[in-house]
Amino acid sequence: MSEESHVTLAIWSHSHAPPLIPAAEISFDLRRVTNPPKHIRDSYDGRSKRLREHLLHDATFVNLLQSAMEEILKVANIRHDDEVLEQASHPEETGFVAGAETTTSSSPPATGPSNRTTREDNPSDDDTREAENADDEEAQAQTASQTTEYDSDQEEPDSSSGEIEPGESESESDSSRLLRISCFCERGRHRSVAFAEELGRMAWPRGWDVLVRHRDVDGQGGGKKRRNGRSGREDGRRGGKRGLAFGFGPDGDEP
Repeated sequence: MSEESHVTLAIWSHSHAPPLIPAAEISFDLRRVTNPPKHIRDSYDGRSKRLREHLLHDATFVNLLQSAMEEILKVANIRHDDEVLEQASHPEETGFVAGAETTTSSSPPATGPSNRTTREDNPSDDDTREAENADDEEAQAQTASQTTEYDSDQEEPDSSSGEIEPGESESESDSSRLLRISCFCERGRHRSVAFAEELGRMAWPRGWDVLVRHRDVDGQGGGKKRRNGRSGREDGRRGGKRGLAFGFGPDGDEP
């Protein structure tokens, strides 16, 4: 994947019913993982470091984390490659059409001795053609004048903005892609929450934004935003304007 590409990874934890809306591109079922002991579940939810450490000793949980990361990277790369192929298959959208220059220059005006001879031999025909050309030029001038008067009465066309603004919005969408991930268990409070937390802490590619949200345990907040930096992962501020745009609340401290 190109270094210029940018992915926003939105990771959601939730119970298996009702389903996540809107649906995620990739889902992981944590019900195969053994629940932590009851005394831990009664005291903590999946945001707790103690509960997560317990699950990190479960081979099934750890293996699922690794396979989840591999699948997410694969989907992100496929999506990126598909977008590159789509752009390559529609070159006219970039303003370049192969063969356009050849088409415009492939039919030069016919000139040669034969044409000059014809004009010299038939002066009356030349006079007729000149008169016809003069009439055509006068008609074209009148049409252009009418068109100019009509355009002056209309609002300024937005064709120029129509050519630039879509390109700008397309470049923004190309450089910022949202990939929604669903992690679910029975009640959406322990295994799926811990899985989403640990998945968000993994070393994602540099430049990715990682957003973590827990549908069934976040009260007034708790969503986290992380941006990977030079060291592989750098925890940033939680929430924020971009986080709120994806349904993430204000800051919340981990138990």
